[in-house]
Amino acid sequence: MGRPGSERKAQHFYRDITEHGETDKIRALAREFAEEEAEHVRLIEDRLKTTPDVGTDWAADLDPPHMPE
Repeated sequence: MGRPGSERKAQHFYRDITEHGETDKIRALAREFAEEEAEHVRLIEDRLKTTPDVGTDWAADLDPPHMPE
């Protein structure tokens, strides 16, 4: 599913409602929300393209505190 997984899940959820919603108003709102989630996915994917890969040791403190004794 990739990194923007929650947004993709929400997008699929709203798309399903656009087809199966009970009223036109609900289907229209779901369509709008699905489009917003698609934009969120795009924004996250664009940001990830410019974010450096931290590798598997992401928790390493590259700037540890300096406390002279």
